[in-house]
Amino acid sequence: SGSIDVVNVTNPGSGYDPVNSAITITITGDGSNATATPIVQSGSVVDILVTNPGQNYTYANVSITSTIGSNATAFAPSSPIGGHGFDPVSE
Repeated sequence: SGSIDVVNVTNPGSGYDPVNSAITITITGDGSNATATPIVQSGSVVDILVTNPGQNYTYANVSITSTIGSNATAFAPSSPIGGHGFDPVSE
């Protein structure tokens, strides 16, 4: 429970160039250790791959930063207490 299993891109932004400038995905919240990597196509962040789901999140914020490119946004829903499938009625 409390892991970040997916990061959803809400705005792909534009102008990103991963060859010439690193793109950093930062996940913050009340948990720890979640990490992710962006997938960029034609200068836009089209997807975000979770590389470590972390633990103990009840909420998380995502920031996307790079010196080249702008306006990409995303959100990261945390898994419910007890994990997915623990309480299917409320999930």
